[in-house]
Amino acid sequence: MDKNSPGLDMKHGFIHHIRRNQMKRDEYDRKIKSDSYKPKMDKSDSQKYPDKKVYRPKPARSNHRDQAETLDVPHKINGTGKLLYYLEYTDNGGWVHKVSVHRDDNPKELAKRLAVAAKIPNDLLETLEWKIQQDIAKRDTNQ
Repeated sequence: MDKNSPGLDMKHGFIHHIRRNQMKRDEYDRKIKSDSYKPKMDKSDSQKYPDKKVYRPKPARSNHRDQAETLDVPHKINGTGKLLYYLEYTDNGGWVHKVSVHRDDNPKELAKRLAVAAKIPNDLLETLEWKIQQDIAKRDTNQ
């Protein structure tokens, strides 16, 4: 090559072909970038299937203490009066004993019935009777 040679002849057809491909590639890249910036409608599973029900298994019970069973202590139905509260006692086996306490109930009878149902020792019977009596007095004056 001569020193006077300009190098590549830019008027040659092969150079035009390269430049045309470069412009097309740039145009395509701009189009792809503009499309990628548009927010896409991304549907989650709940939108795709709104009526789809999912099975969720219940947790396994290992023993009675995890989910205590409730036992209602029978109540005499002779002139019970206004219901004041429910007394619940959980025994050593994890069972919950529930007694409804009314305004005119005898604390001694309630304590005996709960003691029999829940197998409460006799030495605690007097304390239970006292507690029921205190709760009836407190709730009777409040209501």
